[in-house]
Amino acid sequence: TIMEYTDKHGSVATEKKVYCGKVIRYFGKLGVAEFKVEACELALGSHILITGPTTGALHLTAEEIHDDNGPAGVAKQGTRVSVSTGGTKVRRGDKVFVIVDNDQ
Repeated sequence: TIMEYTDKHGSVATEKKVYCGKVIRYFGKLGVAEFKVEACELALGSHILITGPTTGALHLTAEEIHDDNGPAGVAKQGTRVSVSTGGTKVRRGDKVFVIVDNDQ
């Protein structure tokens, strides 16, 4: 048939993005973004997607997470955390998503 891409019904995506929060501030000299965790937990090693109209799409891995008390293993909902962006500039209001496997 016309426009048929797969034999399976529904989505066959292996990953999905889950809204996590938004960028509050970017520290240019450090290459670090501060954002508020609003909707989900963020753990070390999580795959993050930061999107915005000017930023585009930035994929990165949370190798270090810092909160008000210093290094943190997990960022709970409602906390402010800082994550390195590898020097790529992000803007205030950019949305932060966590990429998870589709079976979760």
